Amino acid sequence: MKSDLGREQFQRFFSLGLILALGIFLYLVLLPGDPKNAWLLGLSRSRFVLVAGALVLAGIMAGLMIATKRGVRLVSRPIDAFNQWLQNSTNFWTAIVLFVGFVLLGLIGIAYAWGARNDLQVAAYVSRLGPFALWALALVIYALVATWHSFGAAQLERRTELLVDSKFHDRLMMLLVFLFGVGKTLWGELISIGRGFGWDGGIYGDVAMNFYKEVVVNQLFEFNIQRILPSTIVHLGLRLSGVELSRENAILGFQIFNIAVLLLGLYVWSKIADELKLNIRTRWLAFIGLYLNYAFLKQMFFYPVLTDALAITLGMLALYFYLKDWRWAMLLLLVAAAFTWPLMVIGILILLAFPRQDTGSASAPWRLNLWAALALSLLWLFAVIYYHFIEGRYPDFGLAIYRPTVWLSIPLGLVFVFLLFFYALDSKSLFDFRSYFRQLKWPWLLLGVVIFLGLRWVVTTFSQPGGLGYAWYFTRLSLDTINRPLIFLLAHIVYFGPFVLLTVFFFRRFAKQIHRFGLGMSLFMLMHLVLTLDSETRHLVNVLPFFVAFTALAVNDLRWPRWFYWGLAVVGILTSKTFIHFGTLSGSEFEFPRQWYFMNHGPWINNDMYVVQGVVILLVAAGMFWIIQKQRSLRNVSP
Repeated sequence: MKSDLGREQFQRFFSLGLILALGIFLYLVLLPGDPKNAWLLGLSRSRFVLVAGALVLAGIMAGLMIATKRGVRLVSRPIDAFNQWLQNSTNFWTAIVLFVGFVLLGLIGIAYAWGARNDLQVAAYVSRLGPFALWALALVIYALVATWHSFGAAQLERRTELLVDSKFHDRLMMLLVFLFGVGKTLWGELISIGRGFGWDGGIYGDVAMNFYKEVVVNQLFEFNIQRILPSTIVHLGLRLSGVELSRENAILGFQIFNIAVLLLGLYVWSKIADELKLNIRTRWLAFIGLYLNYAFLKQMFFYPVLTDALAITLGMLALYFYLKDWRWAMLLLLVAAAFTWPLMVIGILILLAFPRQDTGSASAPWRLNLWAALALSLLWLFAVIYYHFIEGRYPDFGLAIYRPTVWLSIPLGLVFVFLLFFYALDSKSLFDFRSYFRQLKWPWLLLGVVIFLGLRWVVTTFSQPGGLGYAWYFTRLSLDTINRPLIFLLAHIVYFGPFVLLTVFFFRRFAKQIHRFGLGMSLFMLMHLVLTLDSETRHLVNVLPFFVAFTALAVNDLRWPRWFYWGLAVVGILTSKTFIHFGTLSGSEFEFPRQWYFMNHGPWINNDMYVVQGVVILLVAAGMFWIIQKQRSLRNVSP
């Protein structure tokens, strides 16, 4: 009874903290800002008085909490009005986070005032990093409070219940991503090219600093204007915060934006996992696939002025909206994708035209998948012969095909393409052409096409012609595959980590899971399986959630030793190179130190790093295959 009373009072206490914290936060935003301290919402004199008052109020609330934990009954009708709202566990923990942030806001205000009064340069440093430190510390304390609240006074049954509660694990994943992102933002290495902007990021960073000049006056190339949504959001954030539109603030704005959208994506991913009914172990396996790799642990924060973070989140939203059959939301996503990751627009139109329909995973009749795979393999071979041997083309950007291995690259590529389509096309619905008309939703397709054409008009009207087109991209699908033997597969494993090997080992089950969700998902994934022939793996970042989701679903009924999951996580971290300092990226892409970066991007991996990384991947693959085969022999499960 006393425990129930304490819980009730605990909820009331944090409800009061939530309301006060929100009120103070809104008031701080509305007050005029101080540009010298804008990252702390502009702590002017009036704001400091308000923060000092907040500290006093926090002390009073702390006293209330102590009284609550001692079992002293505190009755307050105004607080009771919010008690029902806090019965929801999500609201309860949200209140804890906001309250702790509210307390720390006051502490940082005192630190800033003390530094300014004593004329210390640390004041400027605190003002810039204040919000990051605030929320990092808030979540650390939140984790401690959550652990204490869940474990400290609970019985063993409660602990067991918590460990099997997927929401607890989802929150822990979000905490890990947030803390890593904040740590990389504060102490991580930035790309040296363009003083932190990078190559393409130089355009996106300039838009973030001066949107009107770059977009309206100068006009971007068509290729670049289709990727300006993150820059636009960062620009608006800088404007609203009142800070100087400098290069350093633009980079910081991208870093904050990336962390925010990654956390949003992880929240959406938790909903996807619920929808797919993934168990706890498989959820952590999927977490390894999504985050314990070079793409997240290094690239995302080393080169923040890009569209990758928003692209992966849009991919998660696309998958979730498809699973929930939220078509209006998919239309909004179409607009966002058109100015973030344009190739994604075609996939969204496919998902709109053929919404989710659980059709089972019956195999293709009369082995039509065999003949279709043969035909597509020969088409790929013809493209290679035509572009390379007849026209004599080479990949762009100064790349060259390594001629001594071409005669090995072609047969290996041919086998890969055949097996890829043989299993990917093994679905009855794909060859039942009448089902295309039955499942096609004409109104949604037409609406999507109209929006797409409108967006194309906007893009062509407000941009200069130029940049890379779709024809160039599809030419690369044939030329990149013969650069070195299976270079595209090696590049995907290097970039997305050892989880890719699970997709390879269980590809047949992976493809069956895709076909379960209807014709739209089958066509969507077929399109992107073709794109896996591109060795520049970054181009696939928006569909990583799809590949991870269906791989996780394919192995959801399997159970490996716990050390297998830990080992996969460790390998993912080690191969991510997150701990390697790349330094100044000078010289050629194929020579160090610039090769530190380009050894992770397929077309630019030099021969030495191709061999070194290839050997490591073969060793990891052999170990994983041995474990999988051992478990398969025990459980009689086929990949």
